[in-house]
Amino acid sequence: MTSQFVPTVTNMVTIVRNIIEGYGMGPIRALAQEPVQNSKDAASRGRARVEYRLHKRQSPEGTDDYMLTVTDSNTTGLRGPVHSLADIAQGSALSEGENWAAFEGMGYTKKSSEDALGSRGQGKAAYLYHSNLPSLVPNQERMMMLYDTLLPSGEYRLGVRYTNPSDAVRQPPFIGDEARSVISTRYNDEGTAIELGLDPLTQVGTRVVVPHLSQEAVDAVHSGELYQWLQRCWWRAIQTGLSIEVVDEDGSTESVSVPRWWVTEPWTRQTSGARTYENIDAGDGLKIKRIVLLYDESLSGSDAQFWGVQLLRGQQWIETLGQETLADYVPRDKRPGFRGFVEFDRGAERELRRAENPQHEHFDRRVSGVKELVAAIEDKVREFAEEQGWGAHESTRPAPEGEREAALEFLRFLSPRERSRRSAQSGAANASQLSMDLTERWECDLRLDFPDPRSVRVNWGEYIRNVSVVVSLQPASISRHATVSLELAHVDDRASQIFIGSQSVHLQSGEGIARFGDFQIITGATSPSKLQCARPGKWRFTARVEVGGVQASRVSRSMFVNEDPPERQSKPYTLSVSVENHSTGQRRINSGDTVGVQVSVTNHTTENQALQLTASLGDLLLADMTTVDTRGIPAGATPARIPGVQSRIVINPTTSPAPQQQSINLPPGRHALRADLYLNGEVVAHASRTLDIEVDPVQSQDWPPFRIEQISGSGPHPRWQFQKRNQDDWVLQYPPAYPLYRALQASPNQSGARLTGVSAFVVDVCAEGIIECSMEPLDNGDHSRMDELLNGVPAGADPERWEDYCDKMQELAALRNRPERLDEYSLLVRDCASRSLNLFVERG
Repeated sequence: MTSQFVPTVTNMVTIVRNIIEGYGMGPIRALAQEPVQNSKDAASRGRARVEYRLHKRQSPEGTDDYMLTVTDSNTTGLRGPVHSLADIAQGSALSEGENWAAFEGMGYTKKSSEDALGSRGQGKAAYLYHSNLPSLVPNQERMMMLYDTLLPSGEYRLGVRYTNPSDAVRQPPFIGDEARSVISTRYNDEGTAIELGLDPLTQVGTRVVVPHLSQEAVDAVHSGELYQWLQRCWWRAIQTGLSIEVVDEDGSTESVSVPRWWVTEPWTRQTSGARTYENIDAGDGLKIKRIVLLYDESLSGSDAQFWGVQLLRGQQWIETLGQETLADYVPRDKRPGFRGFVEFDRGAERELRRAENPQHEHFDRRVSGVKELVAAIEDKVREFAEEQGWGAHESTRPAPEGEREAALEFLRFLSPRERSRRSAQSGAANASQLSMDLTERWECDLRLDFPDPRSVRVNWGEYIRNVSVVVSLQPASISRHATVSLELAHVDDRASQIFIGSQSVHLQSGEGIARFGDFQIITGATSPSKLQCARPGKWRFTARVEVGGVQASRVSRSMFVNEDPPERQSKPYTLSVSVENHSTGQRRINSGDTVGVQVSVTNHTTENQALQLTASLGDLLLADMTTVDTRGIPAGATPARIPGVQSRIVINPTTSPAPQQQSINLPPGRHALRADLYLNGEVVAHASRTLDIEVDPVQSQDWPPFRIEQISGSGPHPRWQFQKRNQDDWVLQYPPAYPLYRALQASPNQSGARLTGVSAFVVDVCAEGIIECSMEPLDNGDHSRMDELLNGVPAGADPERWEDYCDKMQELAALRNRPERLDEYSLLVRDCASRSLNLFVERG
């Protein structure tokens, strides 16, 4: 028998071992999971039949030698052409259905079907890992698999793959009668003889042969371990038509069945001890199709692999929420009898597919939507546990009116909407004083060049150059005058303030510039071209624009003298999404209302980067891999937000929208505006906002972004906690039984104090709650709440102190999700909370 093999330089043995030993639950799970997954993906009408069969052969030495065949039927077979040797060596993109090439190649891209379960390479590795082919030379590791397929056209093929340790595929494969002859007798080539003696396939499908089967796999068939893994992974698919059998070498057949507690489908009827929750909104536009929970005391002590709540995707078990996740809800003595599973709708499954690791055994909680889905599941487990009477009972109630009003006064102080309204009122007052048009908008931009364009650090003796302030006015007037002043101060020492100078600027066509020149940073006395910055650390330039003696605009920039700026955000690129009802200003959106949508992109790195943006609301595509060019910034500088989408959308229009407006029809309910940011095809940030169409929102206003409740119960509680039912329904809970609360409750209130007694406790809790509420979306690269909180200066707040607060919040964002710096993060949370409280207490 002559043949041609395509060798590679790849050490395939090492690759196979790395893939399969990466399965946290061991190689038998891989053997139970990957072959069935490939067969299910190739199934006709979704009802594949898969058979695992053990064969015993005699080795030349007279010892027992085992072989495993995995055969599927009612599938498409390994379709597609046999590609050339060059194509297989190089790899390329495959069309849908080119299964033969995908099975043979290692350099091809993934399957295109978004609903396919498979990951290229995992299936082949699951077979090869369990083949212990005898060595031809000392210390040689070898693996082998053969695979034959019968196609609907009647074509019959037999392929061979070696790893020894390089990867080699036989080209061309055996075809037709030659393939049938080899499979029914023996394979003998390349110094390797395999006694096959198998019947050729008579039904369309595929068979994989694993010769010299590992002892681990043989034992798994004999002990029932393989059966258990098959049942655990595939019971739900079996319930809907998939068929799997395990046959030992004696011909004894066992059909993999549905676990007895799910056989009767308790979610379709009233069943004692069972509870079904359906069509659960997890926020972010994601829905859970079904959660089924069951407690049956008679199950205790059996089938331990099913304890907990199974998360299914495509009817395949991926992971289980077990003891660690559900410990707060399910008592230890009840866990052996507790079962559950979760199925998701198609949109949620697509998100989970992105979050799934290559071994199909875990969902990455860092991927957008996963935490929200898990939180929704935990909420239902908690509800089920309460119905069962497990654990301590808790009760909640709205915060008392006095405490709630104190909290809301503080939260309104930080409200972006209040800030915008008061700014408009202030602008109107200024306009009245200056006889300005109410539609005029003054802005300024402070520009300067640092010694190193990659950082805002300046060492003593170095120069900052081209310091200037650009003033702009919209709409552009024929001719206007303004006064621009510039000063510098250390952020921790206001006494260090240096007045650099002021200039009169003549604006023509809406723009003017004040040029202040170059300055050397020194430790000695200030002079016209030198600035005394004797103290190292952060210094802030502040430029003010005055018109007729009234401040019209203000801007600042920071530099770090003889000190490196703090670390950047942990997310290099972020998104910010804002939605505003232009018709009513309310969160509820009625038919005919116009909403303004803006999606902005921020680059926090030093390098310019072209990113791709997608954004959609229902079927309305607002951006489809739209390129957004972003500029890098020096380390320590504040990045700019680049608009990626700016749109006015009429919801359920009753008349024809204006030409510049888009429109969409949406049924009553909650709909997600979703945005994803891509770099090199990978999602680097995700953000979303919920639009309440013709329904009352969970919260009637955007701010505060949570409700406030007291929580009581027999168990101890932290000083505060969030109950997050979904991204739009956050409840800040605090326990009146907390020792500090009780101590303050017993103390007399101080007359005239803005913060006193238990109200001070609640406001302090809210100061930390606002921080967590703003930081949590950053885990997905969503900067929306941070941008909303820090945009503008609260009414009556000292602008310099507010900037200090904003700077500390940015430093806090850089430490988010860095476990090694948790202590530093916790201290900075208290620092930020303290700063916001001081701003509130000292406001004018």
